[in-house]
Amino acid sequence: MKMLVMSDTHGIEEGIIKSIVEIGKKWGVEIVIHCGDIVAKHVKNELFSNFPVICAIVQNQLDDPVFGEGKPSG
Repeated sequence: MKMLVMSDTHGIEEGIIKSIVEIGKKWGVEIVIHCGDIVAKHVKNELFSNFPVICAIVQNQLDDPVFGEGKPSG
């Protein structure tokens, strides 16, 4: 299985994340692993091309509904 691993996207424009994910699609990526420092505005299925995403979050994000189950999918 090919994975795209990223982190620290808190200060990055959405277009850059989309471009990285598009490159991953060309390489046959099947899943995205986000190692943390993601912000709520980046929690969108379309930003990650509807790939399953496993994301590390910090304790204070657990109570934020945007980081709830199913966002992003997978």
